[in-house]
Amino acid sequence: MNEIQELENYLERTQDPADCLLTEARLLVNSELREHLYWQKQTYALVQHYGRKHIKAEIEVVHKKLFSEKNYSSFQQKILSIFKTKL
Repeated sequence: MNEIQELENYLERTQDPADCLLTEARLLVNSELREHLYWQKQTYALVQHYGRKHIKAEIEVVHKKLFSEKNYSSFQQKILSIFKTKL
């Protein structure tokens, strides 16, 4: 667990400068630690990607509801008037 926390702090740049240098030195001499860092980065990227997809899906549900139900017609007109091109 300490290694995971150390790598997380390193990736997030929350370490003291001295600790950062120590981690960088450990990464230079320890190929296993470099591999763990690689997989930790990959995991963070997947989590971030999943979060974005999830938020996009939620936004799409709200969008469909706001622009398809009649009880939101006043809101629909206000939004459409904002983006209406003026000729």
